Amino acid sequence: MSKKNGTPKGTTQKDNAILQELIKASQGTSYSKWLHVVWNNQGILTNQLSEHGLQSNNHHVSSQVLNQYIEPLGYKIIKQIKTKPNESWAWFIQPVDKKPAAQLALDLDGGELQ
Repeated sequence: MSKKNGTPKGTTQKDNAILQELIKASQGTSYSKWLHVVWNNQGILTNQLSEHGLQSNNHHVSSQVLNQYIEPLGYKIIKQIKTKPNESWAWFIQPVDKKPAAQLALDLDGGELQ
């Protein structure tokens, strides 16, 4: 991981500040290091997490626990199938849209709320 002025390669100062807030929100859990690894390795495969010192009997539970802490800040760990469903999945931290599905449907149709 290359750094320039303390910011991980591929991230901006703003990204670094966001990551720090996510880590701060998850302090006190044994999973806060996971955020740093996934943030700096977007698309990392589940089987590669252990190469970064992240150990778990159930990686899915790890992401669920972290999402409880970071979703209120507008971010979520998502996992996507990279090849086949029974193989490693790719992990990402992405912003989430906080609008409920019904509101999104109204927005797409150009409708307004009363």
